[in-house]
Amino acid sequence: MSGKTAENMPRDISEEVYRYLARDWGQSGDVLTLAKIRQLKRDIPNLRQRYQRELRIPYHQSAMRRAYLASFAARYAYILHGCLDLVRAKALATLQPWHRDEAVVCLMGGGPACELVGLLEWLYDNDIKPKYLHAVILDREGFWRSFHSFLFVEILGRLFPKTQIIPTYESVDFPVAKGKKFVRESVDYGFRNTSLLAEARLISLANCLSEIPNHRGFECQLRFLTRIAWNSQLVVCADSAAKKRRQRMSWLSSHFHSAAAFRARGLFSGVHTFGCSWLTSMSPNSVRIFNKATKPVWLHSFKRWIYVAHTRP
Repeated sequence: MSGKTAENMPRDISEEVYRYLARDWGQSGDVLTLAKIRQLKRDIPNLRQRYQRELRIPYHQSAMRRAYLASFAARYAYILHGCLDLVRAKALATLQPWHRDEAVVCLMGGGPACELVGLLEWLYDNDIKPKYLHAVILDREGFWRSFHSFLFVEILGRLFPKTQIIPTYESVDFPVAKGKKFVRESVDYGFRNTSLLAEARLISLANCLSEIPNHRGFECQLRFLTRIAWNSQLVVCADSAAKKRRQRMSWLSSHFHSAAAFRARGLFSGVHTFGCSWLTSMSPNSVRIFNKATKPVWLHSFKRWIYVAHTRP
C-alpha cells in the first residue's frame, strides 16, 4: 500500500477471522479443528468457482459465508485504504472534518463490511480519529450480522479504541428482475435513517456491482444518496477487473458527468493491483488451509477496477 513502511504495514486480521469462524461453528475453543480446516478447503474452491462462472453466491448458506471470510476478509479489509491513497489529497480534504467528531460512511451492498478495517487505519494514519463512526450498511439480507458483532467489537474496538462504531442497517433490494421493464418510480427510497445518510461523507461500493447483472437499482439509490447530501462526498467503487464484468460499472462515469448531474467530477478511473505483502508470511491457520500442494491456492495479490468521484452539494 502507498505510504506504508515495513514497520507500519497493514494489520493481518486473518487469525481474528479464524477465531470468529471457530465460534460460529460452536467450537469450545478459538482454534479451528482439523475437520473444519478440511471443510474450508472444500468450500473455498467452490466459492471461487462460482465467482469465475458468474453464478449467484448463496450467502444465505453458512458454508459460503465462512468460505468467503476465510478466503477474502483479510485481503478486502484494505480495499478502501488503497482507494483513498489513490486520491489522497482530496480524501484528506473531504474527511478531515471527521477528526474528533462524528463520521458517517455508507456501505452500499455492505456484506461483511471488513473494509472498515482499512478505512479506519487510513484515517488514523492521517491523524483523523473520529469519536464515533456511523456505518450505515445498505443490503438485502442480514446474514452478516453475527460477524458484524465480532468485527465491530473484537477487531475494530481493539485496534481503534478512540472510535466507537455504531452500525445502522437499511434493507434495500438493489437487483432488477431480468427482462422486467425498469420504472424509476417503482424504486423504494424508504430509508429509516435518511437524516443520517444525508451526513455521509463517504459512500463505498465494494465488490457488489459485479454480482448483480443490472445496475439500475444501484444507480437510483446512489443518485438519491448523493442528492440528499449536506456535505462534499467521496464515492468509491472497487470491483472486479475482469473485462466481461467491468461493463457493469461503466455507467458510473456518465452518471457523474451527465449534463443534468449535480456538481461532481471523477478523480480516478482504472485498474489497480492490491498487493498483499503483509499476508505473505501467512498466519498458522492460513498455512493449514492454503498450501502449494493442494487447493485452495493462496492469493498474493488481486486486481480491482476502481472509480472514485467527488461530489459537492
